[in-house]
Amino acid sequence: MDAPTKQTPPGKPGGVDSPTWPEWPLLPPDAIETAKSALDRTAWDPAVLNGFRPLGEGPIPAFEAAFSQRLDVPFAVALSSGAAALHAALIAADVRPGDEVIISPYSWPQALVFLDALDAVPVFCDVTAETLCLNPASVEERITDKTRAVIVEHTAGCPAAVDHIVGIAARHGTTVIEDCAAALGAQRRGRAVGTIGDIGCFSLGPRKHLPCGEGGVIVTRDSRIYEKTLATCQHPDRAAFLSSSVISAPGFFWPYRMHPIGAVLGLALIPHLEAWHQERARNHERLRDRLRDRSGCVRLVEAEPGDEHAWGSLLLHVNLMESNIGLQGRPSIRLRSGPVHTPLHQRGVVLDRWGDQLACPIAEARCNSQEWMIADTIGWVTNQGELISRIDAGLTAILDESHHSGNNLLFQATEILDRAICGSGIASDSLVNDGDIIVLDDRSR
Repeated sequence: MDAPTKQTPPGKPGGVDSPTWPEWPLLPPDAIETAKSALDRTAWDPAVLNGFRPLGEGPIPAFEAAFSQRLDVPFAVALSSGAAALHAALIAADVRPGDEVIISPYSWPQALVFLDALDAVPVFCDVTAETLCLNPASVEERITDKTRAVIVEHTAGCPAAVDHIVGIAARHGTTVIEDCAAALGAQRRGRAVGTIGDIGCFSLGPRKHLPCGEGGVIVTRDSRIYEKTLATCQHPDRAAFLSSSVISAPGFFWPYRMHPIGAVLGLALIPHLEAWHQERARNHERLRDRLRDRSGCVRLVEAEPGDEHAWGSLLLHVNLMESNIGLQGRPSIRLRSGPVHTPLHQRGVVLDRWGDQLACPIAEARCNSQEWMIADTIGWVTNQGELISRIDAGLTAILDESHHSGNNLLFQATEILDRAICGSGIASDSLVNDGDIIVLDDRSR
C-alpha cells in the first residue's frame, strides 16, 4: 500500500513536472476516512474522545494491542510523545539521583533533559564509525556498578548492536532502553528493534514512520516495567483496570496519555507500515546503486550485514580525499549539514551542568569534518527514481564545483542541489538545511 504523492501545483516554483522532495506525512485515503468517521461518531458517542475509558474500550487500547502484536511483545503503553516514552522508561528503570546513565554523544539532546530532571549523571560512550550507533566496546569500558541504565539509540533508523550491549548490561544489573524514535521497522539479527532490550521507546510524531500527529509508545516483555509505566504515566482508573497489581497515588502521575484521535490514525496506518518499509528500502537501494562508483568518497550510512535499516533519515559517509575527485593529500573540504553538529559531551550546557566529559573520538571526528545529512527520507514510500537521479547529479555538482573552485571557498550546498534538482535554479524543498555550508580550505584541522 503506497501513500499518495503530492506534486507542486501549477503556478508554484518548479511546476508539476519538477521532482520535489516527498512531503510527509501524507495520509492514505483510508486513514483520512477512518479519522473522519471517528470525529463524526463524537456527535452521538462523546466517549470516543475519552483518553482512558476505564472499561478498556476505545481506540487507545485497540492501538496498543495492534502495536504490541506488530512487534510481538506482550505489553505496550501508548503515550503523548516519544519524549514522554523516554522519560517514562527512565522512571521505570528506577533511575534516581546520582545514578549513571550511558548515552550516545551523537544524538538529539532530549534524554539530557530528563537526566537533569532526575538528577542523574550522563556517561557518554563513543559510536561506531560505520553505523554511528553506540559502540559496545565503549560501553564495556565505561559501564560501572553505578550505571542504572543504557540508552541505545538506533541512529536515523540504523539498528545498533543492542544484543551485545544487553549482554554487557546484564553483568551489571543495568536496564537497557532502546530509543527507536526513528527506527520503527528496523531489525537487528532478525529481531525488531525495541524488543531486544528491556524497554523500547517509539515516537509517533509527524516526521516518524507511524505519523499520528503526536504520540509515543513504550513496549516491554517485563510485567514490572509495564505496571510501573501504568502507575506513573496513566490515569489511576485506567492503570487499575489494566493491572490489579498497580498501586497508584491519585494525582501523582505524569499526564502522558495519548490523544484518542492519534490512536485512531495509528490503527489505520499500521497496515501500511510493511509496504512503506519495503519501498523505502528499494529507493535507498536505487541511491546506493547510483553512488556505487563513488563509494570511496560518498556512501550511505548502512546497517551491519544481516540487519535491516528503517531509513528515518539519509546520512552519508563522506571522504573527499579520494583520488577520483582529485583532492589527494590535504583535508580539502569540510561538510557541516548535521544532524548533530556538536557532540553532546562537548556542548556548553553539558559541561556547565556535569563538568568535563570523557572523549568520544569517533563522534567528534564525524562532527568536525565528515558530517553530512541530505534530508529526511521518511517520505520515500513511492518510487523516487527521478528524484534520486537529481540527487546524484547534485552530489556530482558539489564534488566537481568544490574541486575546481580553489581554496578558501565558501558556498551554499542548498543552491547547488536545488539547481541540480530543478534544473533551473528555482529553489525546491531543500535537500539540506538552510544555511548549511561547504567550506573548501587547505588548512589542517
